[in-house]
Amino acid sequence: MPEVEFSAQQSSFVGLPSGPRLISYWKGIQVHFVTREYVVAARGYDILVKTHEDREWRQVGTVPGHPTRRWTAAFPILRTVSRSGIRLITPIGGNKAVVFCDRSIYLLDLAPASPVLSKIGQVRRGNGPLLQGCCVDSCGVLYYGEYSGGRERIDTHIYCLQGDWSQCRMYYTFPAGSILHIHAVQYDPFSGAIWVATGDRDDESVIGFFSNTASGSKLNVIASGDQRFRAVSLLCTRNYVYWGTDAQDRSNAIVRWCRSTGSIEHLSAVDGPVFYSTTDSRGRLFFTTAAERMQNEKSFVALWMSPDGQAWSKVAQWKKHNFPIVFGYDVFGFGVLSLPAGSQFCSSLYVTGHSVQGAPGTWLLEI
Repeated sequence: MPEVEFSAQQSSFVGLPSGPRLISYWKGIQVHFVTREYVVAARGYDILVKTHEDREWRQVGTVPGHPTRRWTAAFPILRTVSRSGIRLITPIGGNKAVVFCDRSIYLLDLAPASPVLSKIGQVRRGNGPLLQGCCVDSCGVLYYGEYSGGRERIDTHIYCLQGDWSQCRMYYTFPAGSILHIHAVQYDPFSGAIWVATGDRDDESVIGFFSNTASGSKLNVIASGDQRFRAVSLLCTRNYVYWGTDAQDRSNAIVRWCRSTGSIEHLSAVDGPVFYSTTDSRGRLFFTTAAERMQNEKSFVALWMSPDGQAWSKVAQWKKHNFPIVFGYDVFGFGVLSLPAGSQFCSSLYVTGHSVQGAPGTWLLEI
């Protein structure tokens, strides 16, 4: 598929004075992960691959889907409203990845000349994990957390897949009434632990990591009971664990937890709830803020960066979509910027917009 060239009419990307330079823009494409050699993305139900040098994407597979959902996925606006198409592609090593789509789980093998896609499971609650609600540990075991937009407070599970990838077992269960859903399930390369973040109410907002005991997985809580600890993603460094708060109708901030002292430090106020995060090849830290409600024409989503984890600044922003509110509900979704797994392997940053002007689409930025 040829690259879609950037134009002012197609995008609302706003480079701030000290911000990034736009390299490329691909309309209708969401980048899911980046390796040292190649980039994997999705467009509706199609799986796309390119190397870092390529100017075009190569379609390597298509996930089966109901004809109606496949039809809606062909149109970006309908895809946004129906939430159809591939939800998440997570690398698991050895040129393999796990694909979540329409409540089904697939194994993707990119090694053969003709990549192979095979169904290995079913999502039991919701449509699958959030973008940073799934990870792989150093042993190649995949973990994912249940996420549902429903309001029911029932048992909520973290699952793991290992071995031949056909065996799914429960890794940990949050009892009914303790949380609504799981936001993040992430591997910490510095400690080897699996971390989790949950929401949404004060008493349901928990951040912690797991340790293995003779009786099973034990959750070690480092922060809970407040909107300051409602996080959608975490950033792990050698000395700290960072997150941005996802508080609705309240001010938000970037904070960090010190591994050696256990103290929590407020670093910077930000202009919206924080969703996703990554680091780059230079060790810089990135968070994105979302626009959850269309309040006025000045609603923006933004990319925040820190070179050292201490000083944070907004380096770019995008306008939220200008579609109408329907019966008091924003059917086109929150304005969100997602960041692919593995962005730290390349010198540039892939940023995908959802329900912002010019989206769905991905911007490649030089920062």
